Amino acid sequence: MPGQGRGGAADRFRLKQRWLFRTGWALVLLLAGGLAQGQPLRLGADLPFHEYEDHDAALDLQGFLALPEAALTRRERVLSAGYTRSALWLRLRLPAEQFGQGERWLRLGPNYVDELTVYFRPLGSQAPWERKELGDTAGTRRGDLDSRTPVVVLPAPANAPGYEVVIRAASTSAVLVDGGLWTPANYADAAAADTAGWSFYFGLVSIGGAMALLLALISRTRLLWSVFLFSSSGLLVACVQGFVHWLWGAQFPLLQHYLTSVLTLLAYSSLLWMCSEALEFRRNAPRLYRFLLGVIALNLLMQLSIPLDFYHLAVKLQGVIMLLVTPLFTAGALRLWWREGVNVITLVLGIAPLLYVLTALLALGSLFGLIPYYAWLYGVWQYVALVNMLLVLGLAIWRIREENRQSLEKQHLARQLHLEREAASRQRHFIGLVSHEFRTPLAVISGALENLALPGLSEGQRGQRHSKIRSATERLIQLTDNFLADARLSSDKLYLNPAPVDLIGLIRESAVMVALSEQHELRLRLNGKDLPSPPSAVGAAHGRESHLVEKGLRGHEPLLHVQADAGLLRIALSNLFDNAAKYAPGGPVVVELSEEAGRFLVRIRDFGPGIPEAQAARVFERYRRAEAGAANARGAGLGLHVARQIILAHGGDLRLERRLGPGCSFLISLPRHVEWPENDEVTIIEA
Repeated sequence: MPGQGRGGAADRFRLKQRWLFRTGWALVLLLAGGLAQGQPLRLGADLPFHEYEDHDAALDLQGFLALPEAALTRRERVLSAGYTRSALWLRLRLPAEQFGQGERWLRLGPNYVDELTVYFRPLGSQAPWERKELGDTAGTRRGDLDSRTPVVVLPAPANAPGYEVVIRAASTSAVLVDGGLWTPANYADAAAADTAGWSFYFGLVSIGGAMALLLALISRTRLLWSVFLFSSSGLLVACVQGFVHWLWGAQFPLLQHYLTSVLTLLAYSSLLWMCSEALEFRRNAPRLYRFLLGVIALNLLMQLSIPLDFYHLAVKLQGVIMLLVTPLFTAGALRLWWREGVNVITLVLGIAPLLYVLTALLALGSLFGLIPYYAWLYGVWQYVALVNMLLVLGLAIWRIREENRQSLEKQHLARQLHLEREAASRQRHFIGLVSHEFRTPLAVISGALENLALPGLSEGQRGQRHSKIRSATERLIQLTDNFLADARLSSDKLYLNPAPVDLIGLIRESAVMVALSEQHELRLRLNGKDLPSPPSAVGAAHGRESHLVEKGLRGHEPLLHVQADAGLLRIALSNLFDNAAKYAPGGPVVVELSEEAGRFLVRIRDFGPGIPEAQAARVFERYRRAEAGAANARGAGLGLHVARQIILAHGGDLRLERRLGPGCSFLISLPRHVEWPENDEVTIIEA
């Protein structure tokens, strides 16, 4: 019902809204990370420190401690020096009151800093400094805990006012020191929530990347390959978050170190390629597409900076390229939308990945200290990368769906055109056959009438001429009935005039062409027993109802009633008998009636040449004629088609039985409906 359809659509809409709402909140919680958990004391904001930049990276701990206080700079925010060869030293104090009665965990990051060394000792003590190596190249174990982010466990200071802490950071990538002092309980809660959120993140990345790869292998489209390549940004995020070293650091200690550099340089190239394919620059703007391919090739060459030890310069150069190319790319996309009429959805989804460029530039700005560093701001690009990958993957899937739909439409159109051409060809052939079909009986009638006008004809000769005229007239009637029935069956709506019809009587009426033939004989069997023939087959042919009033006939055979349109069903049966008389050179035409599973079965069999197996499946097609016997028989190829359509319209079926002997055997199946005559001399038909 219409109301139910609208309700179902509304339910689906509400489900989609809920799914989007929950997914949105999952991403928000993922972005928020551990904010809902207890917060640590942040390095810089809560724990001020003094900083010194060692340009030559030559100082050791004692050299740093010997520096005068005036050489150090006080900082109250996260230390971020960008891509530099300098080593950065930090010095801070952790008062005892910040520990309470228990230990504290000092968490430091990020994970991609090559050398991150922590020295600490009780405040005011001359005891040796304890040293912890937390850097990306430190080896299999970083810190005191089995955690993806390095952690130093600081026991509660005993008989000391706190701890004195020195941190040294140096890296071939960005030099950044971010950290916090946690209580163990708060850290455990925050780490569990953070890891659960990132697990959700990497699950989406894995599913999206796997789908892109699978569809790319199937469809072989460049857009899907670009989406799969860009999904490697998920692996870059895994390196930044420390998962790679946490999971595989024991087997491959430097895997995360090198992967971070390789994927950082690859991310922009894959993004640029994905955007270009999303907007179809290759087809719509070939010159811009070639230029962007050149930029991508230059970015790929920058991978050589890793073994040649100028990676820090390559990252800076990539940032400059991003600043120059992004406006050009955006202008090209808008020009396509304005001049070429690119789909708005395609335009939005194609430009959406440029948000990744914006967030990446903000991250670079915070790394170089151009803007204040915030953990959430630096992490935004990681989430934008995921969203953009899924958006462009959705665009690619939509395009594949549209291409498949258009391909199916083209195939359907081509098939329809082929059928139209074939039908037109058959129709031309049909018109030629029809003209011949009408001309032949008309010529017979004309010739017979001229002969009847001749003097001196005997009664036998006159009877032969009358017989020919009647046969030709029946043929014309049958042809006309077929044409009218075909037009009626081909209309959008077929109206039947059902009424109880005597099936046996209708069969005898329909067999006029067999009765008029001197070479054929009609044999009728009911449940395997022969039924008596009418007193005069020709007499039955002279009047369609004559056999019903023949004395004694109704008393010897039952009236098998079917609910049918008598006119149409007569045409169907006549076509089958005409087919038998036309193709069989002579002999009996056997009609067998029986009942099975509540249906009447009528089997009409002749002993002609039959129909080859290769043509059996197509004999019921319009304008289709079997080749066997065609040299001696004419026809429009319409009779069997019309017969089958009529039988189907009555809820029955007509099929050509498998050839087991000479000739053809057609089987009609009609719904059973029997009404016994009131005459006492009824032949009972056992079910």
